[in-house]
Amino acid sequence: MADTSELTVPELKPPLQNTSAPRDKEPEGDLEKLRKWQEDRVTRKLRGEYESAVLHLSEVVNSNIDTHLRLASVRVEGAAHTRKSFLASLVHPYVHAEPLVLNNSTLGSVLQTSREIGHLLNETDIFASVVAKLEPSRDVFARPGDIDLVFQTKEKSRMYLKTTGEIGNNEGGASVTGRVRNVFGGAEVLEASISLGSKTLMAFNASLSAPLTGNLKTRGELSVFGLERDNTSYCSAMEGVRGLKAVVRVSLD
Repeated sequence: MADTSELTVPELKPPLQNTSAPRDKEPEGDLEKLRKWQEDRVTRKLRGEYESAVLHLSEVVNSNIDTHLRLASVRVEGAAHTRKSFLASLVHPYVHAEPLVLNNSTLGSVLQTSREIGHLLNETDIFASVVAKLEPSRDVFARPGDIDLVFQTKEKSRMYLKTTGEIGNNEGGASVTGRVRNVFGGAEVLEASISLGSKTLMAFNASLSAPLTGNLKTRGELSVFGLERDNTSYCSAMEGVRGLKAVVRVSLD
């Protein structure tokens, strides 16, 4: 029988030399510096991946900018409190533009249309975010090259209410201000405020404004206002004002 001998491990005697090699200026010893180094490293990696993706997307778009595409429909998703008829009035002029009607539209013209519609949706002051994307058309009669332009939106908060109160110099007052956005689903804004006090007994103002044209350049506003003021301290009289105002505002931008 062959002799067998046990394997022996040589004894390690400190101090031992550190053979680790730092990566990418990796700090040693300090955990806080190591954590920050790791976060910066991940951030640089993500930034590089994002820039590469943007560059690749830009190359794809530029190389296909003249590709024929037909815009079959435009959809706005997430607009739960906005009337479809109002959205249609915004989109209609772009969908029926000459290049689209004559089927001469390209990827470039579709992207331009998406930018213009997206800008108009933001101008309504209804949406907190507007994101556009292109999808193959859902129409059963869709032909090759037909696409849908889809806007994924998130509406802003509709209600706003603020109360204030002041006391001092033998006078006091309180006020309430409220605003309701997109009242009837067509980018209307209803604002009202009322204040009560010891000198100005009451003051109120209420207004309703709404766009009058599809390009949002013209808005109409109807407002009522009034106040009651106590002037007996110096002229033994009370002052009262009531009024109604109608305004049409046109933006020249």
